[in-house]
Amino acid sequence: MNNEFIEDPLAYIEAIQEIKYSCRKCGRKAVIPAGVKRQICHWCGHWVYADKKVEFREKFKEIKRRSEK
Repeated sequence: MNNEFIEDPLAYIEAIQEIKYSCRKCGRKAVIPAGVKRQICHWCGHWVYADKKVEFREKFKEIKRRSEK
């Protein structure tokens, strides 16, 4: 852990707030660290995406996969 956050807990809280994203299904916030595209919402079990472009690509892949069957 960074010593800056130990000395200033408010900076830690602000840093966490910057990487929280809302679930489109239930509205709960999920923490998605840098380098991770998506996380599963711990409340409802749906995917929470950090970026709309990534969400579009993943959903498109899923639709394409289903249509190939």
